[in-house]
Amino acid sequence: GHVNDIHKQDQAGLAKAYNSPDGIHVEGNVMYVAGTRWTTPDTHEITVRDAIDDTLIPFNMVDHTERYKQAVTRWTPGITTIVGHSLGASVAARMTEYNVGINARVYAWPTMRVSTDPRVQSFRHFADPISLFDRSASTSLPDSLNPHAFTGY
Repeated sequence: GHVNDIHKQDQAGLAKAYNSPDGIHVEGNVMYVAGTRWTTPDTHEITVRDAIDDTLIPFNMVDHTERYKQAVTRWTPGITTIVGHSLGASVAARMTEYNVGINARVYAWPTMRVSTDPRVQSFRHFADPISLFDRSASTSLPDSLNPHAFTGY
């Protein structure tokens, strides 16, 4: 149905974000924000920048991460939805806090959340340790051996 179509579009957009140099892909009015990457998409060199930035998330400091700064740089007023995975989910959710007209769909969000913000739709896979404490997420079974994947929703 409609929801599966949205998830498939999100999967395709997130795959493009993971393969872009800055971890961001914009398509129409939607910005896609990649999560933690261990290698650069162009040269496949090992990078630890995202892993270091991941340590800022529990301290509510996502706006100090490189990915957040990249998303702010790429943001334009026509963007109405931000889709993010993992670190990118934290970026997307934070951007909704600063921009009232933006909604977010987030996958495998590393957050401790009980209440629901209607502008942030959250999805996670059962057994994903990273998003375990996102209690307001819609939870489904993973379609692969990686429960933290952005696919299979």
